[in-house]
Amino acid sequence: MITTPMPQPTLFSAPAPERVLPLELGSSTHTAADLVMSLAMGRYHPLAIERDGDAVARGYIERTPTGLHIHLIELDGTPLIRLTAGTDQDAIFALGKRMRELTR
Repeated sequence: MITTPMPQPTLFSAPAPERVLPLELGSSTHTAADLVMSLAMGRYHPLAIERDGDAVARGYIERTPTGLHIHLIELDGTPLIRLTAGTDQDAIFALGKRMRELTR
């Protein structure tokens, strides 16, 4: 159960469908890159990392004029990623690294 309150999207972002990163698919870096490169400007996506169909982490990912914002926490409330105004490369690195750590 998530015990940390989830941040709200910025005033300039519109809600968008949830994005899911499955831990079972090949390279975590490629999976993260596919997600990051497909994000539209001004869209707020709930985000989940799943193992065998069950979420192990939840949060959001959002692309704004200032950059990418990711807030991701494990279900017990442990923070995984807090990225503010990051580049595509920052987001891909952070997501790929955390996905690799969660598969161990």
